[in-house]
Amino acid sequence: MTIIKDWAAALGLRHQGVLVSAVRGCDSVVRECPSKHLVRMYRGVLLNAHCGDEKRAATFMTPFDAEEWDHDAADFLRSIDHFPNHWILHFMHACEIVGFKHPDQQIRVAFRQLYYKLAKKFHLNPESESQLDARLNADEQSFAKAQA
Repeated sequence: MTIIKDWAAALGLRHQGVLVSAVRGCDSVVRECPSKHLVRMYRGVLLNAHCGDEKRAATFMTPFDAEEWDHDAADFLRSIDHFPNHWILHFMHACEIVGFKHPDQQIRVAFRQLYYKLAKKFHLNPESESQLDARLNADEQSFAKAQA
């Protein structure tokens, strides 16, 4: 068994790297900030709990709950100016991958909606799944050149 759930472990290494980069929540906010709740649910959809069940791992991760997700996402988006852009972008790109790749449709839709809303907040054009895959599956030389 690995820490990353099978659906994510089946993705390419760059996809996995983006997902892992968002596991840590934003350090500059209080423990009960809506962003922390979102990250705990994010961990629940990405990671295998050390105790075998994310329902029992109540502090580091929580199970995905669509109603809580929607409520916390709305609060997060209303207070987005309080967060460092660097952290938001890591989380946004992780939401993009979950939104396209997670096997559960309800989870995919919730994460994709947050990705689209975050992209809009930053005046970005959201990627399609094929654009995401083309970017992250590019050979190293092409990927590095695109980042320059």
